[in-house]
Amino acid sequence: MATVRETHLVKALPTPQVAPKPSYDLNVLDSTLAKFLIRPAYFFEAPKTPLSTDFWISSLSKTLSEYRFLTGTVIRHSPTRLVLCENERGCHVEFADLPNLTLKELRDKRFSPSVVPDVLYPTASLATADETWTSIELLRIRITVLGDGGIVLSPSMFHSFIKDWAAVARGETIKPVTRDASILKATAATTSKPVEAPVEANRFKPASAPVAAPAAAAPALPAPPATPQVLENFYVSPASMKSLKAYVCSLPLPDGPMQKAANQVSTSDCLSALVWWSVVQASNARARKSKTIFAYPVNMRTLQKPLVPMDYVGNAWLSMHERTAKFQIDDLVGREDGIRMGACAIRQGICELTEDYLRGFLEKNTVPIPDMSILGCFFTSWRGFGVYDTDFGFGKPVEFIPQHSKNPYVIVGYIRPMAPEHGGEAGAEFQLCLAPEEVERLKNNPVFSRFAHWYHEDGTIGGRCNL
Repeated sequence: MATVRETHLVKALPTPQVAPKPSYDLNVLDSTLAKFLIRPAYFFEAPKTPLSTDFWISSLSKTLSEYRFLTGTVIRHSPTRLVLCENERGCHVEFADLPNLTLKELRDKRFSPSVVPDVLYPTASLATADETWTSIELLRIRITVLGDGGIVLSPSMFHSFIKDWAAVARGETIKPVTRDASILKATAATTSKPVEAPVEANRFKPASAPVAAPAAAAPALPAPPATPQVLENFYVSPASMKSLKAYVCSLPLPDGPMQKAANQVSTSDCLSALVWWSVVQASNARARKSKTIFAYPVNMRTLQKPLVPMDYVGNAWLSMHERTAKFQIDDLVGREDGIRMGACAIRQGICELTEDYLRGFLEKNTVPIPDMSILGCFFTSWRGFGVYDTDFGFGKPVEFIPQHSKNPYVIVGYIRPMAPEHGGEAGAEFQLCLAPEEVERLKNNPVFSRFAHWYHEDGTIGGRCNL
């Protein structure tokens, strides 16, 4: 069990008194920043010289001077309207010790879910029954020292923030970030004037804080089945990634609009389609669902015509599933060529992410009512993010693992690059949360096991992949 040795409230460096920035509305795209806190963990070898608490706090404080919005207060006015109030609330940093676990043990066990405890990740920051969401801390950090001196750094934000924090810790000067409230802003028809909130320095704000309109309750969902869930790691080597694309592109494809995307399908599209096709086949929910949707967030900075500037800081992701990636389950999994149909549907959806579609999305700006006939899959890829380049001055991480979302209604997966010694960005890793019998069916799928592999408890490799 990890022992939290100390907790600090870290704020940005003080600045000359300036007029406070106005609060502004967040749309559905940006609101995921506040609602679904993805907590990744970076695992580092023990530094040659022990690091002081001040090493982390001073560099974080300097970094927050450019990322003040991450310590702001979020207010939920309705299911489709959030307001971000930038202020000096600061963020909590927890320093913990876990002496009965070592980095060597984690590596020997290949960072299997059974040996990576949840206590390595920062605690949740949304107070129970907080309808206003003002208790949300966008940024919360836990730093754990393992028994052999190894360090686990787990923030609730990463990518550009963690890159800049590491640069500051190395003594470098970072480029000021642009937090433009006009980018991705909902249209006037779907939003109203933001309501100012007082500066909040405490961890939680009372749930009775005033709001402009009552937050509408989400439709009631049936209780999830009591079937126990297990986490399992899967790997696709660089050689298997190449073989997978060749295999998918060799499958037949029915006539139709997807033919236009066939020549543009990427290796990542093929991997996503393989996992989607395989997981739906293995799912217990297949017997009571009729449709399936694959939600695949796309970074709008990386489209052929970027829909937001490359230096925009904030959420800039848009899912293409409403466009194309939805099938009747039997149509997708009934035949092996369903994998190619899925890959082409994903790529077609990405190609259809245009300015007109984005404008319509912002105008609509609504949260759909859950359709219980759908078996949903939500996968996001962090290949290409350079997560293993993070260096605070004492070495790069040896592993990067996000805390898995155990959602009973949607199958969630985070596709990440392999560790550098195993293939880096050319390979892929992902973790699935499924019932034991679903995992067994997945591993027995001859197509899935041809490209993906896993490790048994005795260290032997499962699957018939190319290593």
